[in-house]
Amino acid sequence: IRCDITEEFMQNLFSMEPEKEDDEGAPAAGPAETKGHFGDIMSGTKTGMQLPDGFRPMERVLLTANGTTQRILRSWHQSQVEVHVLSSHRNEDGSWNRHICMTVAGRKVVMARSSIHLTSQEWVDAVERKGISIGGVFQHFGVLPTFVLHNLGVVRRGSEAGYLWRLYSQGLG
Repeated sequence: IRCDITEEFMQNLFSMEPEKEDDEGAPAAGPAETKGHFGDIMSGTKTGMQLPDGFRPMERVLLTANGTTQRILRSWHQSQVEVHVLSSHRNEDGSWNRHICMTVAGRKVVMARSSIHLTSQEWVDAVERKGISIGGVFQHFGVLPTFVLHNLGVVRRGSEAGYLWRLYSQGLG
């Protein structure tokens, strides 16, 4: 399996205020202070690049994380992160193209496009016959993918915030 993924992150997504109160009406705890490591659990990781100056600490964490965008955003915002599949289809060559949007409290924070190549018939059958989401095959098979960060950057839009982006691949071995 090989997944090539391009993500675009709303640049001010870490400036959004977390939830102010819990279900009981009590103040919710603020974001935890980031310690000296990213805490990723996936093996076989490498970033292969020095990040340019100008990224804030949490932006660096997010941009170099091993495909754990949803977990990081859920922890930061102390809120559910919803994944909306905008399109997912199989191409004639057997690969899949997938386009998703992630939202926090109804606000769009991430747009991602993936190109996925399943090389195992067992994995193809899981998607086509068992109804496993193409985005959930690693979890379904209990496999931690490798991660390679190819490129990243920021796009500024005049006075607007713009967005951060990254291109990475996930795969097996």
